[in-house]
Amino acid sequence: MSDLTRVVTIAGPGFYTGLRLSEGFSDVTSFFSIPHNSFYTYEIPLMTGVEEGTWVTKAYRGEYFFYEWKSGEGKARLLDAKDIPTIAPLVNVFIHSDISLDEKLKPFTTNALSTSDLLKQHPKKIFESVIGQNLKRESYYFRAPEDEFRMNP
Repeated sequence: MSDLTRVVTIAGPGFYTGLRLSEGFSDVTSFFSIPHNSFYTYEIPLMTGVEEGTWVTKAYRGEYFFYEWKSGEGKARLLDAKDIPTIAPLVNVFIHSDISLDEKLKPFTTNALSTSDLLKQHPKKIFESVIGQNLKRESYYFRAPEDEFRMNP
């Protein structure tokens, strides 16, 4: 721990359990006065200069998370699988990994770019942006904890 000078984590969007693990780790580092910054996965394209696009991932329970942005304005939505066919054509589609997809999303993601690849290709630009702006995002769960842990019907 004494070798760490800063911790940068992704604050979501994601599942409660995974994000809580990241939060717990960053809480421990704060005991050692190690600065912590965080950002959202869907901000990666913005930090690399993409001004318009859609970030999409599977949120399980038959739902999908979409974040669309254009001209500095963004909108997040969680869609039920039955609503997927009704969405308009998507521009500049990004995913974080192929594992986050399934057959329902394939028509929208055939030419998708990977935010994981962007992170690997542009780490200096992304981390300078996160640290330079001193970003510290709140954890962004796909669902509120009371919804995440409810029994499936």
